[in-house]
Amino acid sequence: MLNFYRTKTAMRISAQYPAFTPSTLFIITNHAIARPFVANDREFVELPTITTTPEEKLAVHALVAPFDQTDLDLPELIALAALCQKLAQLIPQIQSHQACTNIAVALPNINRNLFFALIPEEFKLTINNTITKNLASMEAAHILRIIGEGKLN
Repeated sequence: MLNFYRTKTAMRISAQYPAFTPSTLFIITNHAIARPFVANDREFVELPTITTTPEEKLAVHALVAPFDQTDLDLPELIALAALCQKLAQLIPQIQSHQACTNIAVALPNINRNLFFALIPEEFKLTINNTITKNLASMEAAHILRIIGEGKLN
């Protein structure tokens, strides 16, 4: 189990950007990893990265059969399905521990429709904003700048 009280990176949000009130949980993802960030007032905190195990990927193999005609190859598709399942389990825990009111998901445009097809309905209902940008490999400071400047699409 991940420790969502531990942080990887913590930054102060500059006064030139709007404060985040109420707090927002940003899930920055691609097909392989998810990087959760919590923006609360003027604090921007990165939590531990979420990845999947080979066992978790094997468990979702049957889920991806209807989606095998996508732009993703089969290993990427399986990785995304496993990540969606794991996020659906972990997001409520993160939200509870971090007292986040809003959720925003940033993911590459190529993954957007598939991501929403693979996540459970109750998780879909908790997402307030979708950012179609691939931010997963960027430094935390760059992610904050893009979010703060509103360069979301």
